[in-house]
Amino acid sequence: MSLCRLTLLGFVSFLAGASGSSGQETPSIHWEVVQNRFLPFEAYRSSRTPSSPEDVFKAWMLEPDETFSEWHQRMWEEHTAVPNQEQPASDDQAQPAPGDVRLESPYAELIRSEAVDELWHAATDRHSDRIRALAQGRGTVRIGASLDVDGDCDWLLDGALVTTGACSIGDDGSWPVTVDVQIDAAGQIVTARPVNGLEPSSAEVRVEHLLVVAMGESYTSGQGNPDIPARFRRWGSDGAPQTNDLSWLLNPTGFLSENEEGSHHEARWLDESCYRSFFNYPTLVALRLASEDRRRVVSFLHYGCSGAEIFDGLLNPQSTPRESTAWTEGRRSNQDHWFQSRSQLHAAMSDLCSAPTNEIKDFPQAIRSAVARERRPHFLRQNDFFGRAEGTVSGQSSREGYSSQRQNRVWQRHFRDGSVPGRYPTDGLPGCASDSARVVFHSPDLVLLGIGGNDSAFEDLVSFYLIPDKYILPSTGAHFLMPEVCPRAANQGVNRSLIRACRRRGPTTIALTQGNWGLSQCSRSWCRSLAERYRIANLAISLLLDIDRRQIVMPVYPDPFRTSALPPVGLRDELTNYAGNREDKIDPMLSVGQEAEVFDALGPWNSTPASQGRLTSRFASSWHFNFTVNEAELMLRETEFIRTQQRSAAQAGAFTLVLGARDAFLDNNWAQGIHGNLPNSSAESWDPADWRPYRFEIGQRAIRTVNDSFVTQMNVDGDTRENDDEFPDYRGAAHPNLTGHRLLAEHVALCVDAVLRGDSEESCMYR
Repeated sequence: MSLCRLTLLGFVSFLAGASGSSGQETPSIHWEVVQNRFLPFEAYRSSRTPSSPEDVFKAWMLEPDETFSEWHQRMWEEHTAVPNQEQPASDDQAQPAPGDVRLESPYAELIRSEAVDELWHAATDRHSDRIRALAQGRGTVRIGASLDVDGDCDWLLDGALVTTGACSIGDDGSWPVTVDVQIDAAGQIVTARPVNGLEPSSAEVRVEHLLVVAMGESYTSGQGNPDIPARFRRWGSDGAPQTNDLSWLLNPTGFLSENEEGSHHEARWLDESCYRSFFNYPTLVALRLASEDRRRVVSFLHYGCSGAEIFDGLLNPQSTPRESTAWTEGRRSNQDHWFQSRSQLHAAMSDLCSAPTNEIKDFPQAIRSAVARERRPHFLRQNDFFGRAEGTVSGQSSREGYSSQRQNRVWQRHFRDGSVPGRYPTDGLPGCASDSARVVFHSPDLVLLGIGGNDSAFEDLVSFYLIPDKYILPSTGAHFLMPEVCPRAANQGVNRSLIRACRRRGPTTIALTQGNWGLSQCSRSWCRSLAERYRIANLAISLLLDIDRRQIVMPVYPDPFRTSALPPVGLRDELTNYAGNREDKIDPMLSVGQEAEVFDALGPWNSTPASQGRLTSRFASSWHFNFTVNEAELMLRETEFIRTQQRSAAQAGAFTLVLGARDAFLDNNWAQGIHGNLPNSSAESWDPADWRPYRFEIGQRAIRTVNDSFVTQMNVDGDTRENDDEFPDYRGAAHPNLTGHRLLAEHVALCVDAVLRGDSEESCMYR
């Protein structure tokens, strides 16, 4: 039973009759929450930060009836002002004056003050004790109350005198009384007793406490949008690299600006390992919920992590990627290394339990039965083809030396008998003490879920279509840019080299999305459709977080390639293939991209070779990395299969689907916006000091290109290294920027409103 769904009952008058001999009705008490209403900002109660939660919330909240677009524009204008000087005439602000303020996350001060642990402990995948307690409804909220009569009042809370002072709000807008009320209280009575003899007035105060949880992958975590983006010094004519010289990306130390302590202004995150920041659509939706109602507070717990899959991150601890330092060191030391010490679901359960125990519990039988059917245990992009560690719902993880056949037998045995292996990491669930005297587990009101792209190899699809149709490989013949998963044969286009390489590869996207029961797919094991994985994931979330599946809200993936609108299609309607294909004359035909591949130094993806290291950057520097119109159409046809699987799961009642998000980026495709090129590409180059990753701009692109990612996420001590096996940070490419996330938030917020009202699913279809 949740204590968080407190419904605001309004004002209750105990003495509603005539006041004295005047015959007038007793005036009502007015009240509202006067402190910070977005509870993650309570981390600013730390003594290490000069700002207060109230100051931060006031600076970042949405104004009444303000759209996310209007909010973004206001944030941009307020955070890019030049102190004591007029604004530059150009919207581009190509030459900002010294001292200009950059738009950064409201968590930036926490991060710089080394106080981020007041909000989130990345090492343990837990929120701080204070944030957890507030999410569980333990703590107080400060309200202000007033009575619209002259003179003084005795103010009482549940019959006990609080203070004697004015009855009405002062000329300066100050409340006559402020009092702390318990978040989880069933209702507390505030009474104003005028000292001039008028009848007292009372009101029952219930603060609505919404608990919102976010889970998922990089589209949910905010990949591409660090809380503190990298900042570059002004190059000048003498310090700039030569035209088309991208070597500075591999070693940008000399180009990043420095702060007063001499450290580089490199990208920093709320959680660096997960690329999680403030700038993502779930956070914006939760912030709006807190902003729009003065009698509401919102707890928001975010667990999304870049790279997560349903069975690798959401339901199991997330394995460390093969290319990372932790993975390499783990092999050398024969130890397991993981992004997360527990799964996202495990972390949420730990944070929401007010009496956790050291007991590790298995998943309920209903979930294990849904997964372990016959000989079909595998749901991951598997170890044989992907070289990455593999988790399972019951806790067994694969290691070097385990054959697929042995792993399958061990995995199934543990599922059949319900046992959990005793070695770290365990994928079991935290124990929560049973106490009949009080509620010890606090269910969320809303789960914002965004996952499935990694399960369907979305990053591999982007890589596949970015690779030029014509290129020359070195004599080694290594497929250094070849993705690990290929599109289905019908959508592989005309790149003959890649088509030949795909014949020697493992599964195609058809196995990962629609399922394939053949032994040649999914690591020589059985695998299920993405829709089936969705259904199992949402079964687990609904059962273990004690939430109705309609309260799990997931947007479909937006389309950054299309430029013409599509007819709305209801959830129960037959889905026509609107992907577009020029050869078959299927509308809408795309207009984004070039008709043919030609080298363009100003292309928004032309820094792609640098992502593979110095050797690749040298011999591929003149290749054309971009999406042609035909490639964009093929990409759209591939990603449409992911949306089809989301629809299929939603039709089965797995979650609430936001279908309108499909068109969220319609007017903001990837080819738009200022500074698509890199700064040293031509005589028309711009200085990297001019880059503003969170700029508000009419017609701004909604996703990051590779170029965008490099100049936004540059981290000298993290991802930028000098050997060829490691590379700078391009991972933000093809992810939403702030424009993209606030466009998604517009659609998701409308659906969330409908869900909280209990409206039908049709309210979540289209705007």
